[in-house]
Amino acid sequence: MPLRALILCLGLFALTAAQAAVPGPAKAEIEKINQDWGPAMQKGDADTVVAAYGPDAVFCTAGGKCYSGLDAITAMTRAVLAAHGPAKSAAAHTTRLVEDRGYIYEWGQAKIVDAAGAARGGSYFTIWKQQPDGHWKIFRNIVLP
Repeated sequence: MPLRALILCLGLFALTAAQAAVPGPAKAEIEKINQDWGPAMQKGDADTVVAAYGPDAVFCTAGGKCYSGLDAITAMTRAVLAAHGPAKSAAAHTTRLVEDRGYIYEWGQAKIVDAAGAARGGSYFTIWKQQPDGHWKIFRNIVLP
């Protein structure tokens, strides 16, 4: 194997070596939270939506506005639900999930059809952090443009 190819292979290995498969219980908890999000949006249930977030969470919209902390995220969620009403449909789907150095990184797609029938959504990137009680909560949630 030529030296350049060997260096490239070793570099690629180093980039992926720290990433690990997500432990089964963590993956199941994240999947459940994502599954519960859609029905909660359809019911207008802000409490269930924000229960996914940790106390030090940050939520950033596709437009770049960020909300820091659980109180701000709760107020934003309530305001969105008040402005648009409960969703006709909502779903989030993970496209990639990896664990790295104690955090879980999730890439996915979400779609909401609001009460008026307007569809919005797209890609998101979420970082999950294990809480002192062992549960996983959203640490950073970024809606991608």
